Amino acid sequence: MISTHLSRIVTPIIIILLLSTLVGGLENAPATALIDSSPLAANPNLYAAAVQASGSANPTLHAAGSTSTNAQGEVVGASAANSTKKYVVFRDEDMGFGNVSALEAVDQVHIEENVPVTLGIIPHPNLCGVGNELLWNVPINNYLRSIADNPLFEFAQHGYDHYDYAQLGAPSCSASAAGVGVPQAVGGAAPYYEVGESPVPGQLVPGQPTGAPAGLYSEFWGRPYADQYASIKQGRDDIEQAFGVTPTTFIPPWNKGDNNTLKAAHALGFTLYSTAVSDFNVREASLQGIMVQGESTGILGWNNDTAWQTGMQSLTRSTDAALNNMTAGQDFVVGYHFWAFEKPDGSVDPVRVALFKQYIDHLKSRGDVAFTTLAGQNLRQSTQLSLSVNNARGQTIAFSGTLQTGSTSPVRIANSSVYLQVSTNDKNWSLASSTAVATDTSGAYVFLKSFPVGTYYFRTYYPGSDTYREAFSQVVTMRGTTLPTTLTIHVTNSGSAYTFYGALSVIKNMSRIPDATVMLQVSADNKHWSNAWAPTTTNAAGDYTLFTTLTQARTDYFRAYYAGSIHNHKAFSQVIKVAVK
Repeated sequence: MISTHLSRIVTPIIIILLLSTLVGGLENAPATALIDSSPLAANPNLYAAAVQASGSANPTLHAAGSTSTNAQGEVVGASAANSTKKYVVFRDEDMGFGNVSALEAVDQVHIEENVPVTLGIIPHPNLCGVGNELLWNVPINNYLRSIADNPLFEFAQHGYDHYDYAQLGAPSCSASAAGVGVPQAVGGAAPYYEVGESPVPGQLVPGQPTGAPAGLYSEFWGRPYADQYASIKQGRDDIEQAFGVTPTTFIPPWNKGDNNTLKAAHALGFTLYSTAVSDFNVREASLQGIMVQGESTGILGWNNDTAWQTGMQSLTRSTDAALNNMTAGQDFVVGYHFWAFEKPDGSVDPVRVALFKQYIDHLKSRGDVAFTTLAGQNLRQSTQLSLSVNNARGQTIAFSGTLQTGSTSPVRIANSSVYLQVSTNDKNWSLASSTAVATDTSGAYVFLKSFPVGTYYFRTYYPGSDTYREAFSQVVTMRGTTLPTTLTIHVTNSGSAYTFYGALSVIKNMSRIPDATVMLQVSADNKHWSNAWAPTTTNAAGDYTLFTTLTQARTDYFRAYYAGSIHNHKAFSQVIKVAVK
């Protein structure tokens, strides 16, 4: 993670994620592992200087769907049929900062071990640079180009410029600062930048934070949708132009975005949003149409090699504990920053590299672990949940929507439980009804609920299954109009048969209110009131009628009562006196 108000680099972290995923239900999993027959010669001397390589110098890589094993362990895509393995995924981010030698050294471990890794690329790390910085003739770009075709490496997008807009606002760049670096056209083809391209798409004000609370660092949180879309799109396009790879995994810097980040990433074709649990308070769910994986974190990045020894021992124990509680097909994600393997002087630390290799060797020695990338995880099939609200004409609000798969050719999901959730602040959510509604054969559901006057936020929730991921609908806001209402009451009788009737209207325009609940109340002294009989509902014309039999000789007072709705004030009718003789 990067904290620009302190420095561009802060304490590296190791990110550990235990996801409840199953082997069944794979949705268009990319062929992430591994069809090359020889490893990339990525400066092996760097690795050899750190530790003595073990195993074959030319490990055999397997195609997705394979479950074969070699001397260096199993490296397959998570789509492997009938797999009994638990999957470990490595996520290395911040390609754009740090010393390329450290990246080469850590990647060489992956190559020697035949273990894939997802690389989080920052497309525009030089804030004031102009054009596609990934085409500049600098060591890290040249290295990434050399491994772009190696199936061991998934190229993911890690933000756009990894700058803390949340706390700092847009950067202020002088003309003299632009264009740092030496441009290089790939293959002498397209120019290295497009005319008019801006390193900061949108209209943010330099130095103006986006309103984030203290301690919240983010490149995207609080920025308008159009601005986020432009940044993410530019980064994706830059990666495509520089490396010929279209990323499908998006990693927000500081593991923090907002709903606009999800919407923009989904609109741009990303299928996985890899972040922290605290980002959206979920471990695995379809949000805004994109799969969100939340993570739990532990620290990697200690002050000296002795501390690294202790830290890696602790990591190994916690990893074993998590894997022991997993079932076959589940995923365990380990994240790191390659620059955490540097010494203070920027050179590669061979002790840290050796400890990392030992960690991988330990995972292989378990016998129940295979490896893949973020995009290659055998995740449950994504789902999408829609929600629309029929504004209540009276007491009852209709909440309806559909549940379907999130694929390009969606399929409706029948006979599945959906819950209605409500919040008064869009933060703290509770069940509006403890009873779930099952989707019908077309994947549709309907809730009918009543709420008093006020402002509410509603969403629906699908908890998922062994085949499908959980999903939340979009949030629908309903603000009560609190219109004053009037309620009339009349009574007629034929002997002991009494009919109470009247109408419910909005005072402003005297429009009638249909489908509203009206209660008849009774009092012996015109002071203390109680509900007389079961309520009734106004008809399409806003009229109500209540029938009852009064036989006891006595005098009572009656009135009609409307409790109000999310739109309308409550109302009492006038009081009428009924004397039965």
